[in-house]
Amino acid sequence: MNRRQFFTSSFAAPMLMSVSATSACASTQSRGLEVHKNLLEQILSLAMTSTNPHNTQAWIFHKVGVNKVTIALDSSRFLPHTDPIQRQIMIGFGCMLKTLEYAANCYGYKANFEELDVDDFRTGKPIVGLTLEPSEQAPPELMMALLSRRTIRTHYKLEAIPENIKRKISSLNPSNSAMEISWLPTKDNGILRKECFRAMEIETNLKKKHGESLKWFRFTMSEIEKHRDGISLYTSMSELKAWFAGLFIISRDNWYEQDTIKSSLDHFRDQLEQTPQFVSISTPNQNFRDWIKAGKLYQDFQLEAQKHGLYLHPLSQILQEYDEMQGLQRAFNKRLAVKQGHKIQMLLRVGKPIHMDGRHSPRRDVKELLRG
Repeated sequence: MNRRQFFTSSFAAPMLMSVSATSACASTQSRGLEVHKNLLEQILSLAMTSTNPHNTQAWIFHKVGVNKVTIALDSSRFLPHTDPIQRQIMIGFGCMLKTLEYAANCYGYKANFEELDVDDFRTGKPIVGLTLEPSEQAPPELMMALLSRRTIRTHYKLEAIPENIKRKISSLNPSNSAMEISWLPTKDNGILRKECFRAMEIETNLKKKHGESLKWFRFTMSEIEKHRDGISLYTSMSELKAWFAGLFIISRDNWYEQDTIKSSLDHFRDQLEQTPQFVSISTPNQNFRDWIKAGKLYQDFQLEAQKHGLYLHPLSQILQEYDEMQGLQRAFNKRLAVKQGHKIQMLLRVGKPIHMDGRHSPRRDVKELLRG
């Protein structure tokens, strides 16, 4: 079942479509054991629609009770070459936890999280416990944005983002938070484009790094339906264009050829040129708790932005921790006057898409991730 089918199913639609800032979308009455079991799977399915790097969906849910699960990371779905310390994986984990919180609230539950063995998050041990308890709390306003949440990497209109919208989005970050949302000066867009392009150029010309994208790339609709994960052209262009590109432009056989790499880089350069605003999310430290917090903030940022017709495109390359990127990253941090010990966790393109072609990225059936 894809995301749209889930949202329009007879089970989900009546509740989701009634979401508002003032009323809960599901009653907490008449919840028997069977209903609890079904709801848990529905809530986890909705949580899985969250943003995550390369759409690897690197999560495992261990059922430990009717309304309880523990959550671990699936190391077989890490990105060891481009994300050697799993920072991006943990940011994606934070996105999923925030979406899980909203999903539970939508169905009339509160998500109570308990930190477990977070220090051992790479070992496959459960790192977070989740208990659902009935709640009459109204679902958050951002919940409805999940119905259309997408990452759109296409060309954006070169329109300035109104200051009142910037303030609204920035207000998502609590005033007492040490994290920071920075709307980077548009006068520096030219140099930012050059830096981001150079970072992509470095990654694309390193075989193991570039090969990591190949591993998760789905070239055809049959591959998408088979794996229900990964990245593809079908999320950023029409099905006909994606089919044509997969047939004549890009394939597994020519992935590493210079003509293919040049074509990909030219396309990326065009995207950068059509960017009205760059934004960064930074934290005071470089540790897993900051990564999770950054992911939660990013998910709220994305949902709030889409309410205003704005979409985000993460530019992760220049922030990555492998050796070949460090020289460019140091110069980038110095130019932006990043404080000692602080870390830019996310760099984003933000704008209104010129076109909305493409489909939602796929998700696996929650039963594939559920244990116990």
